[in-house]
Amino acid sequence: MKKDSRDYSKGKTSLFIILIFTGCLTYILLRNIIFGTVTWNFLPFIAINKALALTAIILLVFVFSGKRIRQSRAGLFRNLTNHLPLIGNTALIMISAHSLISIRMLNPELFSRFYNFNTLNIWGILAIIAGVFAFLLILIYYFNIQSTREKNQFRLFLKRIKISWLIISLVFIHVFFTGFTEWIHVASWPGYLVPESLIIAIFIVSGLYFFTRGK
Repeated sequence: MKKDSRDYSKGKTSLFIILIFTGCLTYILLRNIIFGTVTWNFLPFIAINKALALTAIILLVFVFSGKRIRQSRAGLFRNLTNHLPLIGNTALIMISAHSLISIRMLNPELFSRFYNFNTLNIWGILAIIAGVFAFLLILIYYFNIQSTREKNQFRLFLKRIKISWLIISLVFIHVFFTGFTEWIHVASWPGYLVPESLIIAIFIVSGLYFFTRGK
């Protein structure tokens, strides 16, 4: 049984990632195009970008919760922790792609809540700052983890300041300022489907609860 767990194929882990992304993309298409007002012309910029962000955060919380998941009774997810590097690498690639696409599409037409008369407002500024710092910390975390030195002092420093908590907190701040004004207007939700940013926020809070449970 232990051998089967260690040999849990990367193919199945990849399938797990693909299913998450496909589920996220399907939900976003349903909410924004079928029930919403987003046109197919903006499909690459809106739907795929949001699916990348949502999938990346799910994977990131999964990676940060790896130790707790190993201690759980969820056999499927426990086996997936054997391939945390693959999941983490995929999350990093998706976050990088999301960041690049977001920079490319940042304008008053697509991000109206970030602008007042074509000028970034406080919501937009705070969302961007939190997103940039979260991305930089993810890069620091990722490349430091790749270090082959077991006694890496910088790694110990990152562990002491609980960098994973800091990253997740910044991501929460980013999605809060990105979507809070939409969260509180339930009547305006397309098809009464929950906003993607609120799903991310709920997933982060749930992930933090699971991660800290029993500590």
